[in-house]
Formats: sequence, structure tokens, C-alpha cells
Amino acid sequence: MLRPRTLAVAAGAAALLVPTQASGHTGLVFSAFGRATVDGAIQSGEWEGAAKLSFTVTAPGGGTVPGELLVMNDATNLYFGVRLETTSPTTSVATTFDNDHDGASPEEGDDGFFLAYSLGGGPDTFADTVRSSRGICPPGAICGFRDVELGGTQDGAGVRAFRDAETHFEVSHPLDSQDDLNDFSVQGRDVLGFGFQVSMCDTFGACNNTAVVPFGPMGDIVVARAAPADFDG
Repeated sequence: MLRPRTLAVAAGAAALLVPTQASGHTGLVFSAFGRATVDGAIQSGEWEGAAKLSFTVTAPGGGTVPGELLVMNDATNLYFGVRLETTSPTTSVATTFDNDHDGASPEEGDDGFFLAYSLGGGPDTFADTVRSSRGICPPGAICGFRDVELGGTQDGAGVRAFRDAETHFEVSHPLDSQDDLNDFSVQGRDVLGFGFQVSMCDTFGACNNTAVVPFGPMGDIVVARAAPADFDG
């Protein structure tokens, strides 16, 4: 079972988003405890305590779109929320994780997910993914696969929905799924490296990809616990 080798220093359960330097990573640290219902509706009370980061996405053909990334976890799941000030139908989000927080990514077994629109106008696609040299992949390369393509299971959920003049994404991923070969396994105070990307595309499939949290060097998620007292022991 994959577990990060680097543990976080003691921290409160309140949302944390500060410039910092962590072992193997230099970037942003997110930590907050909370629970979301993955239905594509980012409610203020639901996400009020989440760690937040404002960003701007470059739109195809010029112009920019403001957005916000929200991150938190409860005892069983890691949650991501994204709010974009657009109702463009061609938007997607994706992440990759540095499971063991060793600063080497991508490497065999690194987890990830994507939630993407269908160019043909069909239902959005959510996929639990993994970096691997298994399967059909050039020798010596690390490729991206859906977990189910390598005998694993799809874990987590993702929904994209249009709310007023905005697009909302909500995604969940288990902190410790049963798919140990393809998914990360973390618990309170563990550190999980990650990069997060938002894409906007035109109707022909040409996309502008914005690394909201860089893929190198990555940001970090400190898995939060419910009560600040838990961090004292």
C-alpha cells in the first residue's frame, strides 16, 4: 500500500493556504477539514471552511476567466471544488498526485483523476487515473491510464454543472481506497503532493491549459483532522 513517507508538521484544522517549502516540493500548501456533497453545486456553507485559491484561466481566442479552487477532506474522502465565471460547455479539470511526496513525479503508481466534457456533446467523463509503465506504453516511459484499464477500480466521483453564470466542478477521491496498486493511501497529517489543471477549449477541441497548482514544482495537501486537539498527539 502506498503511503507518503513525509509527514506534516503539526497544524490546526482550520483552512491553510500559505506559500511554503516542503520536502521535495516548493509551492502552495492546502489543508482544511470539511465534507461536500458531489452534485456540482458549490454551496457557501458546504465549502466555507475549505482552503481556497483564486486564479485566472486563459480562454481560447483570447481573454481570461476568473476562477477559484477549493480543497478539503473529511475522514474518508479528499474533495476538490472549482468555480469558473463562465458557462462555456468545453471546460475540464485534471490532477496528478505525488503519492509518496518524494518530489519525483510522474512515477510508477502516481494517482490522478480528470473530469472532462465530451467534444461530441455527450455526458461528462470522470476517470480515476494512474501513471504507469504497465499496459501499452513505450519502453522506459510513464504513461497515463484509467485504473480500470490496468485491472483496478474507479474510485471517487465528479460532477460538473452550470449554476447561474458559473461552472461548478466537484470531485471526491477516497483517502484510502481498496485499489492499493493504483490509488494513494493517506491519513491525518500525511502530506500528498499534487498538481491541478483547468482547461478551456474551443468547439474544435483546441485547448488552453492553465496549471492552477503547478505540476513541477507541485503543491501539497496536508490531510486535515476534524479537531485541532488531534494534532497535539
